[in-house]
Amino acid sequence: MKKTKKTILIFIASLLINQANTLAQEGNINRYLKIEISESEYEILNLNAEVQYSVRTETNENNTLVIRIYDDSDNLLSEYPANAIIYPLYDYLDMPDIPAVEGKIVIVLNCVNEADVCNDLVFAGSYNDYNITVSELAKFTPIPNYEGWYRTEIMPKENATSTRGKPNQLASDGTFPTDWKHQWFAQMKDGNIVNQCEIIRGVADLEEEYNGEQALVIFEDADVVYIRAYAWRKNPCVPAETHSITFNVTVPYGLDDTDIVYIVGEMNWWDPTATPMTKSGNNWTITLHEIEYDTEYKYVANGSWNFEELGVIEEGADCANQVANRKVNDLTMDDTVENFRGITADKCPFFKKK
Repeated sequence: MKKTKKTILIFIASLLINQANTLAQEGNINRYLKIEISESEYEILNLNAEVQYSVRTETNENNTLVIRIYDDSDNLLSEYPANAIIYPLYDYLDMPDIPAVEGKIVIVLNCVNEADVCNDLVFAGSYNDYNITVSELAKFTPIPNYEGWYRTEIMPKENATSTRGKPNQLASDGTFPTDWKHQWFAQMKDGNIVNQCEIIRGVADLEEEYNGEQALVIFEDADVVYIRAYAWRKNPCVPAETHSITFNVTVPYGLDDTDIVYIVGEMNWWDPTATPMTKSGNNWTITLHEIEYDTEYKYVANGSWNFEELGVIEEGADCANQVANRKVNDLTMDDTVENFRGITADKCPFFKKK
């Protein structure tokens, strides 16, 4: 059966088929396969979950590369163009049937792949003005007989046309991290997105936020919304390797002797006053301990976001753009700040074009 992309089903992992003369990928591929034939067309195969299948790239009788799917008796089931993309799908027949609750929104969460669960799960969002006091958060509870499935319910604000928020996992000490580091997040591999946060069913949408984060937007006529998490921004269930990291930063001329540079990031809960650096000429330095790779950070002057670091002043511009968060990727981070807001440059309206 062929469908348009508007009715696209949710997939769990992209299995991109290499275009080689012969490629066999043996194994149980779940009950469903989605075959994306072009940007506007795809097909769904309903397979027997007890059968082993193989997906091969072969040359057909016209000497053209094609993708073929065989069963465990080597019977040809389907054939597709060689540039088709194969996605294995979750078996949606196994989803729990959760009833609506009058006056509330029920959120059903499925945690798979790298979204390990070892602490309590909560939903944080606009329904309670983003109050992250644990006792004020909607807590997910496991759904009996459905491993990896959880439910919670929230009371939307009166007259609200939508409710925004995200599933989060609490820290091991039962607190909600103020930097939201355990929120749901895209599953990554080698710097590429493998699976995004997903809506399985319900009147809702996903909205891109800063640095790849995604908010769930639930609309006012929603009653039950099913979502799936593939990973957490930082997985609290996997002990992280930490290091002593030395940060060296060269700052722009224009700071005077009373100005102080601070490092701010996940390591200090993004508190701009917490971590002043030590000056050495036109450079500033500090060594911090128990820091994980991929920890995000920035620099500010004088302990205030009013003096955040900015990028270069582009030719023809009279201001500098905000810069993305930096990430720790070495034991010594040698950085350069081009400008500080309000000291060496004005901040442009968000990413102003020349």
